[in-house]
Amino acid sequence: MRVARRDFTAQLVIATLVLNACGTTRAYQGAELPRNEIAVIRSKSADIASVDNTMVGLFDSAVELTPGRHVVTLRVSTGLQSTVQGEVELDAKAGSTYEAQGTFTGFWPTRYWFWIVDTADRAVVAGKKPPPDQ
Repeated sequence: MRVARRDFTAQLVIATLVLNACGTTRAYQGAELPRNEIAVIRSKSADIASVDNTMVGLFDSAVELTPGRHVVTLRVSTGLQSTVQGEVELDAKAGSTYEAQGTFTGFWPTRYWFWIVDTADRAVVAGKKPPPDQ
């Protein structure tokens, strides 16, 4: 009976962590705005570390922001407990949804790439993705 209780507790902790990973950070002040008046950036292959110096929750996978220019700090994992950050400037449009992406190429020298894609047309709207030959 005691083992089953521990298993249930472990499952509850895991479920809580997974659900928290679906959180959203609001990177603007004031009352919540309707979806058609904001833009949303979702993590894809890069985590969102901050937007205009507003830190994003460790387990948050999306950020809501107002239209206009924003400095977005993205983070990619480079190995066990190692990450690299880079900044891109995004001109966000109301009602748009974006994906934060990043990667690294090469071994020596290693290059880091950070970019944001508009999900409507898959266009790169901020930063730079690696060339096809990388």
